[in-house]
Amino acid sequence: MSKRLKSFLISLLVGVLLCAMVIFINRDQGYGLLRQLCDGCFVAAVLLLGYGYWEQQGLFTPDYEKVQQIWYQDAAFMAEVEDAAGEGAMLFTLPYMKNFENGSLNNMWDYTLLRGPLHSKTLKFTYGAGYGTKNDLWYKETSALEPEAMVAELRAQGMTGIYLDLDGYAVEDQQATLAGLTAAAGCAPGDVITSESGMLCYIPLGQE
Repeated sequence: MSKRLKSFLISLLVGVLLCAMVIFINRDQGYGLLRQLCDGCFVAAVLLLGYGYWEQQGLFTPDYEKVQQIWYQDAAFMAEVEDAAGEGAMLFTLPYMKNFENGSLNNMWDYTLLRGPLHSKTLKFTYGAGYGTKNDLWYKETSALEPEAMVAELRAQGMTGIYLDLDGYAVEDQQATLAGLTAAAGCAPGDVITSESGMLCYIPLGQE
């Protein structure tokens, strides 16, 4: 059951219970059934609207200045990647996340892997394949391979490079993951393009 369907069913159940509770409370007030139903629906609607806002937003207030700063950093990073990879290049996106509603992965939120595609009009990414499709299954299986086997498979499939978001890995595994993929790709550390934050990386696969 999807998260959206589950949230809808829970909200529906809560609404029915609230409506029934209001009718029960007003049973001795001399109101007709229609009036009781209207009162119940009104109370349920108000409470559900409040719950919906809290469930979607809570008390969280985005740091808009930081968000803007990251946006411009991502744009600069992807401009470098586009220049290095070339128009129409295919990038293998790591770590694997299903499309969509995968849930957070370490310090990487759901949909975070869209940061690359949002800033590129010429590159192609493996993230975004329909969940359960042939492409998605290949993407998931390939992402689980050891670095050498992964790079060999990516080259065989015509991939130009790897788009790596280190936030998707445990802190203690981040640098080891980057080093392993860089070595498997035959790159020197200087060949890897990194974002200003150091968390987004592009590893070219052009060298055998």
